[in-house]
Amino acid sequence: MSNMSYCRFENTLSDMNDCLAALDEMVSGDEQLLRSGSELRAMRLMHQAAEDLMERIDEVEERIKARAEARKKVATMREQAAALLAEAEAMEANEAEYFDDARK
Repeated sequence: MSNMSYCRFENTLSDMNDCLAALDEMVSGDEQLLRSGSELRAMRLMHQAAEDLMERIDEVEERIKARAEARKKVATMREQAAALLAEAEAMEANEAEYFDDARK
């Protein structure tokens, strides 16, 4: 049965911890746990899937980091734009005041 997308990683983490506990028991000497050839094949496939998963997680973490950096840059640019706009408005006000005084 597939996991629901909103709890996929939580459910899989629990199953992975169960597999890790079984592997710990095997390392401790209980080799009876993988009598089945299909379980042994699945363990090896799981190993490859775990490596692939780690690569994808690294990629996702990099994208998250890049997005956070981009958001910071956008925020900085908005602040700079607001400051420039305020400066331009002040200059326009000074210019209008200067010309009003010159007309008098």
